[in-house]
Amino acid sequence: ENEKGLLVDFEIISSQLNGGDKTLAMGSSVATDFGDIPAHSQAYAQWWMTSTLTGHFTDYSVEATHVTSYDNPDLSLLDIWERQMAEEGEKVFVKRKAFVERFIPVFQEIYSRICQSAESVSVEYVSHCQRGPLLEVIQRDRHKDRAVGYSLHGIHRDELDLRLGGFPMKKEGSQGQTKSFAIALKLAQFDFLRHTNSQTTPLLLLDDIFDKLDASRVEQIVNIVGSDDFGQIFITDTNRDHLDQILKSGNIPHCIFDVKDGEIRKMKD
Repeated sequence: ENEKGLLVDFEIISSQLNGGDKTLAMGSSVATDFGDIPAHSQAYAQWWMTSTLTGHFTDYSVEATHVTSYDNPDLSLLDIWERQMAEEGEKVFVKRKAFVERFIPVFQEIYSRICQSAESVSVEYVSHCQRGPLLEVIQRDRHKDRAVGYSLHGIHRDELDLRLGGFPMKKEGSQGQTKSFAIALKLAQFDFLRHTNSQTTPLLLLDDIFDKLDASRVEQIVNIVGSDDFGQIFITDTNRDHLDQILKSGNIPHCIFDVKDGEIRKMKD
């Protein structure tokens, strides 16, 4: 990712219409003449470009405006967009599915430690790609898309079904259980980031997360993040006595800083 926010310049060097011969760019742009496209048919073009930044570009956006003689919806244009959505969407679905399959066991193990195996949780990846070929799913309800003005099907509608004991977490979970669930998700994400290609341990910020949690869950969370699997940790809390109890229970080497009126002061243990 372009983490430093560097400016990137692209220059189009050639184009190709309907898989034919490439047309070289003249100057800084290249025009592609689609000609007359008969009803219920399609044409497509591809553009090649160079970039001032070396890397693998995984996302892009494009804006297009199409005007018909009688202001009618151009279904052939919709067909092109839907095919692109389906083709790229199925690629993303495969990657997401593989990630979730690796992610779930780590999450469940962390949640089990937090609640000391008293509760069972699950996460299920739900996608329109699971209903069949995505293009067919998208085109099946095209008339609904045209009615509402946006796409009702595709990977942008993917979601995770979060459950506690087989029931929806958002309906059945208490505040403490919901917070434990969210913390377990974040700690599992931390573990995944730690094992990426960079092989670096991220910083962990626990910002006033112990509210709504009983003492047992707090102790387990502190024991987890206090292990050798975690690096530098920042914990914030508005209650000094509460914070002292947390740090004492975990027996973790630490420094305490007090922030007041924009000033930071190191406190004595």
